[in-house]
Amino acid sequence: TGAPVVVNMAAPPSHLAASLLLASGAGGGGLGSSAALLAVQQAQRSRVWVGNIMYEVTEAQVRQAFESMCGPVRKMDMSLDPATGRHRGYCFIEFVSPESAQAAQISMQG
Repeated sequence: TGAPVVVNMAAPPSHLAASLLLASGAGGGGLGSSAALLAVQQAQRSRVWVGNIMYEVTEAQVRQAFESMCGPVRKMDMSLDPATGRHRGYCFIEFVSPESAQAAQISMQG
């Protein structure tokens, strides 16, 4: 047993944050940007940060647990520590829908 898993809404990744600025019209953007803005906002609401993952748990196990309890996962980022080769104890999960991300926050907390 280990510490309870922590699930929080994640800040948008840097490429989405840049897209959000461009879509909102910053820097002279403009026409046709509302669809891009909506897509970026939905991706942001669909992304969660998961912490306190035990080192013995694999990326496939985390994905399977969240998909079975919360819904389809679009993308998962679990970075490795280059010195140890192990994951760092956290990951980012982007779900297909914001509702799945919200379900993850509620059902997978602790």
